[in-house]
Amino acid sequence: MTVATRSGVTQKQRTEIRRLIVESVAADMQIDPCAVVLEVRYYHQSASNPYRTTATRSDKQASLAYFNSTCQGCQMGALLTVAEAAFHHERRGFASQHRPPNLMPFHEHCHNRAHNVPKGRSVHKGAPKARGR
Repeated sequence: MTVATRSGVTQKQRTEIRRLIVESVAADMQIDPCAVVLEVRYYHQSASNPYRTTATRSDKQASLAYFNSTCQGCQMGALLTVAEAAFHHERRGFASQHRPPNLMPFHEHCHNRAHNVPKGRSVHKGAPKARGR
């Protein structure tokens, strides 16, 4: 049985698409395929890419303003700040994913509850500052 990914293509098709894109761009520009991959990774995380995975500080501030600094999980408690809020995406993978109302502020414990995280565990909020290797 062949299972499709969220985009509707199979994992085998996804691998082939990626290979063809990298090889084609590298050949067209006469550069190393590894350089193509690194540039795509950099763009994927850059603030100019609307499909990036992480919201910027200004995205988060706009969300707080839109939601009056109130947790969208419990709708109670002290007003949230950028530093203490966990920001939840209702949907991902589209150009406006980091704009309200899709990007919502939550208390960390309310965000964990929204993701059904077991008590005592936590969903990472943002990129890790340092990883032990």
